[in-house]
Amino acid sequence: MTHADGRPKKAPRTAMRPDQDFETDWVTKAACVGVPTEIFFPGYNARENTQEARDICKKCPVVKECLDYAIKVPIDFGIWGGLTPHERHRYNWRRSYPRHNTEGN
Repeated sequence: MTHADGRPKKAPRTAMRPDQDFETDWVTKAACVGVPTEIFFPGYNARENTQEARDICKKCPVVKECLDYAIKVPIDFGIWGGLTPHERHRYNWRRSYPRHNTEGN
């Protein structure tokens, strides 16, 4: 894959950090259990519709655990906790540096 100017695109990181043990019991309670995974993983760098995944996440009883997991691992692809990778990065940055949050959250 390449950008329009010919530069190669970076592939998303897909491996978890092997040096940490993460709690994942919450997964069995997720609203996405049994839902086709392609709904949560639109094509790499694609501007595909993510609304269906976000609607499922809005109803999920463990959306916070899912979001926290995606940030801690970190997972740089797919919809996790109702957010895209870019949104998760911004959310985590704002949470880590609240004095820089211009939205007052």
